[in-house]
Amino acid sequence: GDMLELGDLAESAHMKLGVDVARSSIDYLVSVGSLSTCVVESAVASGMNKKYTATALDHKCAVSFLKKYARPGDCLLVKGSRGSRMEKVVGDFIAS
Repeated sequence: GDMLELGDLAESAHMKLGVDVARSSIDYLVSVGSLSTCVVESAVASGMNKKYTATALDHKCAVSFLKKYARPGDCLLVKGSRGSRMEKVVGDFIAS
């Protein structure tokens, strides 16, 4: 989810996150919110396979992606500022 408290640094911080994700052992990236494109494009430009990424403009789209790809035993990291309400993604995914 968007890191809303970053002000003028928001876009560059989201782009750096994409680079960090691509360099990690993370298999899938679902980015939610208005800055989600920055994260995904940066991850893909840094070597992550585009087919393992999703840009979700809302929680419902993120849950849909997770339902399609997440498997029992997978570890999910959900991150965003409080204003992004990422707990809604977690709750809806668990309930599905």
